[in-house]
Amino acid sequence: MKLTVFSDCHGNLENAIRILTESEADCYLFCGDGIRDAESAADLLDKRLIAVLGNCDRGETGETERLLELGGVRILLTHGHGYSVKSSLLPLRRRALELDVQLVLYGHTHLPALSEEEGVLFCNPGSCMGDRLYAEIELQDGKVADARLCQAEHRITRRMKPTWWKS
Repeated sequence: MKLTVFSDCHGNLENAIRILTESEADCYLFCGDGIRDAESAADLLDKRLIAVLGNCDRGETGETERLLELGGVRILLTHGHGYSVKSSLLPLRRRALELDVQLVLYGHTHLPALSEEEGVLFCNPGSCMGDRLYAEIELQDGKVADARLCQAEHRITRRMKPTWWKS
């Protein structure tokens, strides 16, 4: 199963459309801040979208955190502002371990990041607002098989195969 993850559109519908057009996926996940843009792009292109609200999605209805299971992988989808991700991943890591997830998707910082801690892959796709950043994640056999950070119109910027995944 292939996932495309994006975040922090902040009013840039054009870039949301560009990302959803460029990246072929089974499911698109949005980590908050610009949920109207994400939903509008997904509706326009008839894409399956799962989204959470961010701190700038005031007045919108929805969840700020979602626990998902896709392709046999437990996933925490959040914006991250409630976990102070600009300062540290420690509170978010605690939550991930509490929920026993394999993958955490978050935004808020606008900085792309891929890291593995205690058997959990943390992915921040960066902001789709200016740099058109997003992430592609491949799930296979109940595990994260591959993860890469991308820029629309400029494919892979960083790729990571989790250490627990054997090819």
